[in-house]
Amino acid sequence: MSYRAQERREMNLADELLRFDPVRRLIYGAAYRWTNAYQDKRLTFEDFLSAFYEAVWRVIDAYTWATDFYLYETMSRAIQKRGLSILRATGTDKRRAFHEALPLADEI
Repeated sequence: MSYRAQERREMNLADELLRFDPVRRLIYGAAYRWTNAYQDKRLTFEDFLSAFYEAVWRVIDAYTWATDFYLYETMSRAIQKRGLSILRATGTDKRRAFHEALPLADEI
């Protein structure tokens, strides 16, 4: 499937890859794991899901079949990097355990 995507570069083929069951399980599973691990950081399942779909879409778009890594490995690595980027953007990362949130009155 990744070889056909490289040959034709059609948008509907990228959609087909995103609807492929192992790819969906990879994205949804990662979103559930990241949400459960960081649910106290005000990050929702949909935040992670959207970011992971975007990361996988970009991987599929830029992937060439003549690389050293399989498409699934590349997608998995992109999801991991995107999850860490989300944590860093919220002011926390895997070294710091707590995210300091301001009360609503202080944010306005």
